Amino acid sequence: MSKKTLWKDIRKSFTTSWGRFFSILLLMMLGSFALVGLWIAGPDMRATGETYFKQYHLADLTVIGEDGLDAHDQKTIQRASGTEQIEFGYLKDVTLKGTHSSFRILSKPTKISQYRLDSGRMPKATNEIAIDANYKSKYKLGDTIKFVQRADQTGSKVLKRISFKVVGFVYSPEIISSVNKGNSTSGSGDLKGYGVVTSNNFDSDVYMMARLTYRNTKGLDPYSSQYTDRIQAHKTALNHLLQNAPQARLAAIKKQYQAKIDAGQKKT
Repeated sequence: MSKKTLWKDIRKSFTTSWGRFFSILLLMMLGSFALVGLWIAGPDMRATGETYFKQYHLADLTVIGEDGLDAHDQKTIQRASGTEQIEFGYLKDVTLKGTHSSFRILSKPTKISQYRLDSGRMPKATNEIAIDANYKSKYKLGDTIKFVQRADQTGSKVLKRISFKVVGFVYSPEIISSVNKGNSTSGSGDLKGYGVVTSNNFDSDVYMMARLTYRNTKGLDPYSSQYTDRIQAHKTALNHLLQNAPQARLAAIKKQYQAKIDAGQKKT
């Protein structure tokens, strides 16, 4: 008898409040669909990222020297064991003219961390630049973009020019976030965008960066713990090789400019 009453109450709870019943049912279905979507989307997103990184040959490690990487630094980096490819390049942090927005100008790579072209083309002449595709709403192909360049500690300026014609919009495999793009040495300190120019736009006797890929990471899932462990091992080894590089580079700069000072004093 009690069971009949219970089932009767259950039937009444449905028949007297169909709206509430279907609302709860729909919420449960929505929650289930969301969980299934998240379960499926994660692997798909990682697979898409892995394909993207492989297609544009993303660097396993990047070495950036604030005072440059001279010939001795380059030879030291080339001694790193297990490397597949090493490519040196230039970069300079500037600000967009009339703003405090930091922009990173990089030399166009040939092998490692290539850029995905969204529209237009890559720069060929010294007055051309391909910029961050997130700036398509502010600039169009053929526009002129201008920057402000701050002199370095020696008083020299690395970029030969600060005005460029926009010939393309690109995405970088090294910067996949459109919000947090990293730190900068210019402007507000937060990197807001980047641009790619030809290497002969840089007036420098030394490179500023080195991109490296390793043989034992080839074919590994970049999101796996195995890949992370191998990269950490290479990073530790590289840090050991370059542990005295900053002091040696600073000493070389002081020696270079002291020689210029001495020569100037002799003339007077």
